Amino acid sequence: MLDLRDAEIKHALRLERCHVGGGINLADATGRAIMLEQCRLGAVNLMGASITGRLSLGGSQLEVEDGPALVGDGMSVTGGMACDKGFSATGAIRLPGASIGGRLSFRGSRLVSRSGPALIGNGLMMTEDMVCDEGFRTDGEIRLPGAQIGGRLSFSDAVLAGSDGRP
Repeated sequence: MLDLRDAEIKHALRLERCHVGGGINLADATGRAIMLEQCRLGAVNLMGASITGRLSLGGSQLEVEDGPALVGDGMSVTGGMACDKGFSATGAIRLPGASIGGRLSFRGSRLVSRSGPALIGNGLMMTEDMVCDEGFRTDGEIRLPGAQIGGRLSFSDAVLAGSDGRP
């Protein structure tokens, strides 16, 4: 476990090709760019975090036995958020009330939820596109009630399967 809750990170936080089985807690943390790329991680908690830059989980694998894989309730990201380049999550991605000041990309990613929705974005706000394309696959519902998407919403070449894995 890497516990950085309430931390003030003055420069970019970068973990690349790391294994943190116990997950990362960045709840209520503030910082610049956060790059967790090509990592194997347990749950990532970004609840209430404030990121003045980009958030990237490109190529990472988030795996949890129970509960959500990523919790971003109420977080604020002034740049884009990338969960792409082969990103996968076993466990829900929670983004209710989150604010993203750029593009939200799930391009080429895989989201699997063993119970309940795979992506929860009630009231999610982003200023640009939300792309879930180029091989994106979800096993579980996508819920975006009340979301505000400033650009296009794309599911081109995507597979949206139910929780039983069937399209």
